[in-house]
Amino acid sequence: ARPAAGASGECRERIIVTFADAVETATVGALAASTGVELDVVSRLLPATYVLDMTAADCGVAVERMRGAVGVRAVDPDSRRQPHPQ
Repeated sequence: ARPAAGASGECRERIIVTFADAVETATVGALAASTGVELDVVSRLLPATYVLDMTAADCGVAVERMRGAVGVRAVDPDSRRQPHPQ
């Protein structure tokens, strides 16, 4: 799925982020701040795995930045066809 483009030229994409250890929502906020993106929690699948809506100037660059962040194990596009329950 291609990221959606926002009116201001930003892209939006639903992603799945898996951290190296179980984390709380505050860690998601810290990841957003350290990588310069907006992350909104959609759901928490597992103690270390979150489904997030990401808004960034360039989604590809943002994903690579998050993949390189300390404590992040994986960042992948959410390829599910139906919305996650909230």
